[in-house]
Amino acid sequence: MADILFAPVCSNCHKALLCDVDYEEWVEPITVSKPELFKRYNITPYSCPFCGEIFTRIEMPKKLPYKNTISEINRGEN
Repeated sequence: MADILFAPVCSNCHKALLCDVDYEEWVEPITVSKPELFKRYNITPYSCPFCGEIFTRIEMPKKLPYKNTISEINRGEN
């Protein structure tokens, strides 16, 4: 028996990220005198280890069927 694993893939170079991926989000006030809230986040890894592109968000499949349009993952093809 086998499982289908959704591995994280860089949207720029389409290579699978073979590391732990983490997302942390928190809210903090902009200033003490103006208590408006500012959303901050941290993505780990910060950038793609293959192409160096900085990650600004993470997308995850929301439903099945999942259409996979990436056919050259980690084959060294560009």
